[in-house]
Amino acid sequence: LDKMKGVWFWTLSLLLFQFFSIAWGDVTSCDPILGDVESIPEKRAGIEKNIKRFESWLVQKGATFPKLKIAIFPTDDLNSFTYVGAVSKEIIKPGEALLTIPNGLIFRPRPDDPLSVVAQVIKSDPRILQEGTLLAFRLLEEYASYKIGTSKKWGAYMEMLPTSYPEMPMFWNQDQLDLIEGSYTLERVQADVAGLLNEYEEVIARLKEIDPTFASDDYSREKYLWAWATIWSRAFSIRRDDDRGNEQALIPLADMLNHNDRATTQYQSDRSKGFTMWTARNGYRAGREVFNNYTPRSNSELLRLYGFMIAENPIRSIPIHMPEISEDDALQILHRTLEQDGRLPWPYTKNYLVSSEEHPKELMAYLRILQCADIGCTSEFDPFKPMSKKNEIKVQKNLRNLLENAIERFSTTIQDDDVLLKSGKLGDIERLAVEIRREEKQILTSALALI
Repeated sequence: LDKMKGVWFWTLSLLLFQFFSIAWGDVTSCDPILGDVESIPEKRAGIEKNIKRFESWLVQKGATFPKLKIAIFPTDDLNSFTYVGAVSKEIIKPGEALLTIPNGLIFRPRPDDPLSVVAQVIKSDPRILQEGTLLAFRLLEEYASYKIGTSKKWGAYMEMLPTSYPEMPMFWNQDQLDLIEGSYTLERVQADVAGLLNEYEEVIARLKEIDPTFASDDYSREKYLWAWATIWSRAFSIRRDDDRGNEQALIPLADMLNHNDRATTQYQSDRSKGFTMWTARNGYRAGREVFNNYTPRSNSELLRLYGFMIAENPIRSIPIHMPEISEDDALQILHRTLEQDGRLPWPYTKNYLVSSEEHPKELMAYLRILQCADIGCTSEFDPFKPMSKKNEIKVQKNLRNLLENAIERFSTTIQDDDVLLKSGKLGDIERLAVEIRREEKQILTSALALI
């Protein structure tokens, strides 16, 4: 009898585990790519036609995804755009493969055509195109071919890519950017755009050296930023064909799975089997959306790279500006010595994370290093331990000043943001802007309360 009870107990436990492992699947966040198509039947019909063509293309080229289908998700209360994603056609158990994409359908940085624009730049100076830049120009070249109907291999995939990313801050207009004035998000977005455009100008200059008549609208600054937005929001890091490390690549269908921070999706790639993605610990009931996990990120990073935020995101941290250490400063030498000894794991940087939950140890270590300017530190100094009560009070005071200065950079308060969010007068992008600036202020305020 006791044995029978044990059998029934474990059987029931297994059934409950399987039920809960496939029960979840509500949308956490998606990749908005279509705008609002629900009120435009003709546009929806066109998208559905593209989806059928894309799925047929995948099958013809050897891709397998037996339990998945592509679906359009309508606008809901949380999201202001229409989405495309993957849905389970039947039960998917934990550990099952979701899809396999052959190597021939992996969109890699290096072009197929040796006479292409990208190939010419590589030939003239292989060093000028870094991995991501190479993929961006390759994408622009292929997309231009698709627009004029000459992309025989990749046309079905190109027409499934978003034509714009209005929700990503790098494409916001000035009025929208003004709403996040003083935020880390704005600072990072501005640095992103400046860096990308510097790379762009360098490559365009080389193209004009190769061909003085080169002046194609297909390689404009705006389209280059579009290409990078596509890479940031869709690319995977996979093994190179020659096995010399990893490279970024676009994986058709796999890059259409939207984000859920509870998903346990995993993938691998090799030269014989191509790209395989499976769900590890989660399963799905039939008709549920199937997700990828874009790795844990703060809402600031999710908004910057993907154009969405997560409600109740457990990652509650943002970088904060720290006092810089000049190259010839004794503190810089101390910092590097500790880093080389493995006692300070983070590299020297102007920014350290602050959190609403606790003060990160690297942040506190850096602040203690700054105290060495006043008291001097021996080679035995350990920045991960408080020095003395007096000096630790100074560290806390410096941290307080840094946090208060970061809060003062905003021209609005959390209460102002709450009023705006409840007013119902904000547009879709404006609401994202107010949400992210409020969250940054909440994190800073919570970190200040920990002192």
